[in-house]
Amino acid sequence: MAAIRAQEVAKTKPQVERPLLDEAQRSPPISDVKRRQILSLLEDRIRRPTIARQMRVHLSTVHNVARRYYMVGGKIMMRPERD
Repeated sequence: MAAIRAQEVAKTKPQVERPLLDEAQRSPPISDVKRRQILSLLEDRIRRPTIARQMRVHLSTVHNVARRYYMVGGKIMMRPERD
């Protein structure tokens, strides 16, 4: 009975829809300079949260850079896509 009552109450409450993230709300892509700094700090074995705090970027940005790019002789290379 309680489950049925909860469903009825939920039906009467207004549904709040969150807008989808569009281009205006997204942050701009990071520059090659910042990418190079992140990769060099990762090579120096500095933890990702520390890098994010120092560079004032999101932790997810540091994670994505580490996942998508690597450095070879000071040159930034993009990792191949995986299935």
